Amino acid sequence: AAATGKPVAGICVFAVDPSGNALSVAFDNGNGRYRIRPIAAGRFRIEYLPCGFGQRKLAWYYGPRVQVGTRSAVSGVNAALPQAGTIAGTVLAGSPAVGQPGICVEEVPVTGHGLARVVVTAAGGRYSLGGLAPGTYQVLFTPNCLLGAGDFVPQWYSGAASQARAATVTVTGGATTSGVGGTLSADGGISGTVTVGGAPAAGVCAIGYPVHGGQPVVAVTGATGAYQMAGLVPGRYLIEFAAGCGDGGYVTQWYDGASSRSGATPVSVAGGAVTSGIDAS
Repeated sequence: AAATGKPVAGICVFAVDPSGNALSVAFDNGNGRYRIRPIAAGRFRIEYLPCGFGQRKLAWYYGPRVQVGTRSAVSGVNAALPQAGTIAGTVLAGSPAVGQPGICVEEVPVTGHGLARVVVTAAGGRYSLGGLAPGTYQVLFTPNCLLGAGDFVPQWYSGAASQARAATVTVTGGATTSGVGGTLSADGGISGTVTVGGAPAAGVCAIGYPVHGGQPVVAVTGATGAYQMAGLVPGRYLIEFAAGCGDGGYVTQWYDGASSRSGATPVSVAGGAVTSGIDAS
């Protein structure tokens, strides 16, 4: 432990390969010592996770990168774990905005030796994300995760639509950085039908491009020729219909009947609603 200089028990030690796979784990033996074996040759990042009872005050921490050979052990791969810090806040959503449970809060380390972690908001939209190493982090609020719930647009703290514009949150060991929250807006959607010669066309790509930039959203027409794009940030979109999602032989078309993007008619999307009738023939 960095604060005392004394060995600690109850720490899980992982060797993680460049692809992010945790190949081995060792539990320290009570006097702060650990050993991982056998382990294949390669380069690994060593990660330390307080997993024992009573060690929640120590941070999840990544240590050095280690080159492991085939003939001898690598020794002296040590760490001094700092006290953990915490990020806490409340996530609101809806209209009127109220505390929203079921929103995942994901932190991304920017500086320091922290590891990525996630929690889910509880009743009233409150959360507390602990175990953080001192440093700076970016924080994402999103329902699009394993335990997430709700039809809301993901948002980065503080109010940013993308990670590139997200603010950083400073975490200090042994302290709580509070008030890190957000207000999520309801997402929207676009739906329509694609036909060829009056018959439903399955396997056609329907691609929505945000007018003001951002990642495109792709939907594929089904057997009835219908498609629906969900989870859209409110705003305006240019819609492209193209071959390549299971069927081919069609000329690309933009809504509403344009042959190029420059002639496309923007489609408006409102939060909590689906803009329907965005069709192509």
